[in-house]
Amino acid sequence: MTDHQEIVAVLRRVYAAMDEHRFEDLRELFTDDVTALTPGGRMTGLDQLVAQARRNHRDSDGLQHLIGAELVTVTAPDTAELRANVVAVFATRGAAPTFALGEVYRARLRRTGSRWRICEFGMEPRWKVGERAPVPA
Repeated sequence: MTDHQEIVAVLRRVYAAMDEHRFEDLRELFTDDVTALTPGGRMTGLDQLVAQARRNHRDSDGLQHLIGAELVTVTAPDTAELRANVVAVFATRGAAPTFALGEVYRARLRRTGSRWRICEFGMEPRWKVGERAPVPA
């Protein structure tokens, strides 16, 4: 695979893990020192990222992320930037969605060994439909 293909595959694996509630799988896709700013808050470190993903997505068994328009720029042999459009749809499995959010996902990636991993990312919400139920603590 080319670097571009590998980097896009990392993003697709992130959202497949989220949709399928395989939150521990995120540890293979992000660096230990990852930093992020998401609608769920600011975080630093892999443990915080996994905990936040679990807390904010565990109650949505019909969760689906749709990803498109991925743009990859390899900035050096072992660093890259990624931009993608993401639509997150929250629902109970088999029921109509209750909330959807369109956002722009921006990330920096670093090659560690033979794999690309996300070391920094942010999400810029652009629109939403409905209201998301409060997330239990």
